[in-house]
Amino acid sequence: MKNSKYLSLIFSLLTALFFFVGFCQADDPDLDQKRNKLIGYMLSKQLPSLHFSDIEVDDQFARATFDLYLKQLDFQKRFLLRSDVDQLRSFADHIDDNLVRGTIVLPATGYDILTERIGQVEKIVAELQQGKIDPNIKEKMETDPEKLDYVTDLGELKQRWQRILKAQIINRYLDLEQEALEE
Repeated sequence: MKNSKYLSLIFSLLTALFFFVGFCQADDPDLDQKRNKLIGYMLSKQLPSLHFSDIEVDDQFARATFDLYLKQLDFQKRFLLRSDVDQLRSFADHIDDNLVRGTIVLPATGYDILTERIGQVEKIVAELQQGKIDPNIKEKMETDPEKLDYVTDLGELKQRWQRILKAQIINRYLDLEQEALEE
């Protein structure tokens, strides 16, 4: 009985120690680099043998991976500029090589760019909320991300967000009118 108490106490202390050490080392860039290298190596070796479609880690795989990553990073094309996409695309052909070397740079770069753009969009939206949006001006807005292109500059980004906000305001107004009619 005493042994089981001691064993559970030791197990609990060791578990807490591992979590504490893991938490403390989370900000260690050397640890992140080693972990990325190990993960990249494991993926590059295991993916071809374990994937159901016998995928090869090559340039074609790298481009397909990049396209999927880009869709997930800004799937509605509301934040990134064309120049951001071009900058990120420079990593596309090297994803396979970077994976093997464990130098995974694309996610960190994408995160930094997206974070910067989100900050800019927050300022744009705050500015647009202070102004007037005229619902009587007829405009067209494409909502299918597959048909949209990335904007070329911050001016176009502001116009896109002006249309988005206008559409949201009109939709909310129509919803409120519908609710009032149903009551």
